Amino acid sequence: MPTSPRSNDVLYRHRDAVKVGELFRYEITYTPSPSTTNIPDGNYSLWLKVRNLESVALRAAYLAGPYILYVDVRPDDYDQNVKAYSSADQPSFEPQLKAAQSFYAQLFMNKAGTSHKWVVDVVSQVIFSPSAKIQYEVVIGRTKEGVHNHSDTSDSLGLPITDAQGSLEVRRLDTLDLWHSPVPDIARPLHLVIVTHGLHSNTGADMLYVKEKIDEMAAKTGQNMVVRGYFGNACKTEKGIKYLGIRMAEHIVKSLLPSIRHSGVNKIKISFIGHSLGGLVQAYAVAYIQKHYIDFFKEYEPENFICLATPLLGLSNENPKYVKFVLDVGFAGKSGRDLGLTWKLSHLKKNHYPILQILPTGVGHDALILFKHHTTYANAVNDGIVPLRTSSILYLDWKGISKASMAKRGESFNNNTKLTGDSFTEEVPEDPKSSGGPQSEEGSSNQDTSNSGPIDFLNQVSSPLMSFFHSWRLKLGLRNEPKYIKERKLWWILRMLIVMMIN
Repeated sequence: MPTSPRSNDVLYRHRDAVKVGELFRYEITYTPSPSTTNIPDGNYSLWLKVRNLESVALRAAYLAGPYILYVDVRPDDYDQNVKAYSSADQPSFEPQLKAAQSFYAQLFMNKAGTSHKWVVDVVSQVIFSPSAKIQYEVVIGRTKEGVHNHSDTSDSLGLPITDAQGSLEVRRLDTLDLWHSPVPDIARPLHLVIVTHGLHSNTGADMLYVKEKIDEMAAKTGQNMVVRGYFGNACKTEKGIKYLGIRMAEHIVKSLLPSIRHSGVNKIKISFIGHSLGGLVQAYAVAYIQKHYIDFFKEYEPENFICLATPLLGLSNENPKYVKFVLDVGFAGKSGRDLGLTWKLSHLKKNHYPILQILPTGVGHDALILFKHHTTYANAVNDGIVPLRTSSILYLDWKGISKASMAKRGESFNNNTKLTGDSFTEEVPEDPKSSGGPQSEEGSSNQDTSNSGPIDFLNQVSSPLMSFFHSWRLKLGLRNEPKYIKERKLWWILRMLIVMMIN
């Protein structure tokens, strides 16, 4: 028979608000008195209510929000790597707690022990507005009816709450509390890990899971590691890779590392982990640091450069043409144009190329090769935004193969690459005018080829076939590429086909 609400049914209540990238964590500890240990399990529990206090009219305010919360509650000892057979041991969550809606969860006390602990996270889902707030309320009581009918608007009840049935303690942590723990050991060398969020995302809330998993592994392995991130790019992710990368780089150099140095740490290793667009932002940031702070990577040892589902090849070839058109016209701002590989800009700068084409060259290349480990993680299936090809660089870059071959032979291919104040730009040599196809990068067409052997044979056979393959450009996906790159791709395709026929 349901228990009627009583004045002492509510043990705790708290009201607060979260902005973009913010969350609050409630660590709940309840210690039942010895007289309650014989109560049947079905009634031996508490109830939690989290209510979104915003007006129901704001459910449609997506351009400023959306005004929704993510809420979850789990036992303190919950481990996602261990299968939980009982519903009492499984987490409960609501990913879209809309305005004027409530979330209820039963806090079971089904385990032996003198006290029981749970963790509750209340996370903002605001995307676009840095000033928008979502008001919410957390109520803990002995019965569902008690927390449901609770209507008191006063501030939180005092803690701890102790009565004949037990005592309740609630510890509340905000976003900065979570990001600044655990405290590193300043007497040991430190490994600093910087995480970067993607488009329409944020560091404070969205990257917290990554941070906490790294902290867990560091505790198990005994590493002195600290995870940090830049919060200032939230609600600005449409302003372009260059803009975001510069802001992140300046924060690292002028704010983050000086504060760590001030604490007394001497030797620091540094790693970067970027999710989605964040992988490209951190690539620009390290290139910017390499150019403007030359001694940075001599003072701080670069260790890992990791990308998680990052569109390293852009998004122009992964979606229908209208998607590229939408990106080019600015639907996702300058970042969308960067990902769409837009290179015909309004000012038509000479030798101006998409930032993703220039980013891994020149000073960007010099910065990236300083890291000991380079890793990219990709979703093999079911990623409709960043498919496997672009996130794992799963393609044959015919021009890149030529450059890689030159690099392996010790030849330089960055002589024509530079970093300007506007962007990364590369001066690409003019397309060879020879009617017989692209010239060899190792010399001019009048070079002695008497000892070239199979290469000379390939040149003689491939040249007459070039005109035939011009009509196949649309089918080869070369329509939107500069003529020089088209010719280079066709040239290498023909060479590979002839080698296969010979073999």
